[in-house]
Amino acid sequence: MITNLGGHIELPAASGASIAVSTMAEDIQTKIKNYQTAPFESHFPSQNQTRNCWQNYLDFHCCEKAMTAKGGDTSVCEWYQRVYKSLWVSAWHVHRAEGTFPGKI
Repeated sequence: MITNLGGHIELPAASGASIAVSTMAEDIQTKIKNYQTAPFESHFPSQNQTRNCWQNYLDFHCCEKAMTAKGGDTSVCEWYQRVYKSLWVSAWHVHRAEGTFPGKI
């Protein structure tokens, strides 16, 4: 019998034991598809969300760089991109292209 337990699917093995298979990638894809705008972030409670955007911008590019270096799927980084794009300062792309971006990526 196949059962779904909070993000994991348990499949019966030939020996009678069950094997848990993570559906985290599916959960992430569902969240990304249904995402509307940046959620509340308790680290950045003030009205000015520039720091929140900054952190998500850096996290996206670090994630993308790391996943590319490992040969992994960069779609797991899309969440950071969607968040920073809902808050972002467009000049940061220009600064990165010019080599004057102050953040460490």
